[in-house]
Amino acid sequence: MKILITGSNGFIGKNLKYFLIENKHKISEQNRNDNIKKLITNLHECDLIIHLAGENRPKVKNLFKINNENFTESICKILIDNNLSKPIIYSSTVHFNKKDAYGKSKKTCEKFLHSYKKEMKAPLSILRLPNVYGKWAKNNYNSAVATFCHNLSRNKKIYISNNKKIINLLYIDDLVKQINEIIIKKKFQLYPKIKKIYSTKIIDIVTKIKTFREKDKIKELSNFKNSFDKNLFSTYISHLPQYKFASKTKPKSDTRGNFIEFIKFNNYGQVSLFTILQNQERGGHYHNSKVEEFLVIEGRAKLKYINLYNNKKYTKIVDSKKLNFFKSIPGWVHSIKNIGKNSLICAVWANEIFNKDKPDTYNFKIK
Repeated sequence: MKILITGSNGFIGKNLKYFLIENKHKISEQNRNDNIKKLITNLHECDLIIHLAGENRPKVKNLFKINNENFTESICKILIDNNLSKPIIYSSTVHFNKKDAYGKSKKTCEKFLHSYKKEMKAPLSILRLPNVYGKWAKNNYNSAVATFCHNLSRNKKIYISNNKKIINLLYIDDLVKQINEIIIKKKFQLYPKIKKIYSTKIIDIVTKIKTFREKDKIKELSNFKNSFDKNLFSTYISHLPQYKFASKTKPKSDTRGNFIEFIKFNNYGQVSLFTILQNQERGGHYHNSKVEEFLVIEGRAKLKYINLYNNKKYTKIVDSKKLNFFKSIPGWVHSIKNIGKNSLICAVWANEIFNKDKPDTYNFKIK
């Protein structure tokens, strides 16, 4: 199937284009600088039209009529004049009944499409969308979420006119999946129900984004209570400035090697990495409650365990070739000695975030 996307350079269009390509659809595109000849060709050659093009916040109000109403009317006229009955999916807005220029223009576009549907007996779905958020949305344009993510990630001020205002949000990935479902199932309801809309206060969105920012500084992951939190976090990350794509580590170094705290989880502990130089040894301590899970990434090590209670001992050789896991056991002293020819590299997960005031780590020399 060949699908024409109008407005493929816009926020929704870019996300939809790549999603449809990933799902093996053929795509043709029509954007603002393309001429009428290309539009006529595209309309003849396509099997389905996804009409996303339009103005949201033009500098001149007349552009609502030119780029919304006139363009939609042109599409309908070309199709009717050439006796082309093509299915259309149109992105409208929940604000279609508003008396402002944007709402009026969208309502007029819907009328043109209704006339086309009636004349050509063509399938039509009009998506009356709430606020859509996600990667590639323009900040300081038509997405409050994009503006918050952009400004807060750069420590810039934001302006909120009403903290208690409720906003209805739709994640871009959920939208493009619903559009794809209409295409695959060929189920062209005139006004399909928009799925997975999330309602929340604007101040709560800002609070969550600020939490993402502060936790990222200390490499502590946020606790995603629902899919909205997860999607909002992904959106925030997509708006990071390039200089925040990578950051320096602060390893703790001594004669044994390096220790780096990697990722911390609020209720699930932390992940760290450490090295042990040749013939050096780490550990030589026990924990009462803390549990650690280790994975040798590079090198070879000898593990030593001794039970504090009954003095039982256990030893084992582990190496990266077998990708061995091993644990620290509460009440057992444990140590890891590098017996390989090069530095040992090991990843470790602990079931609690390290607290220097309450480390639950007690030195005990293994003989």
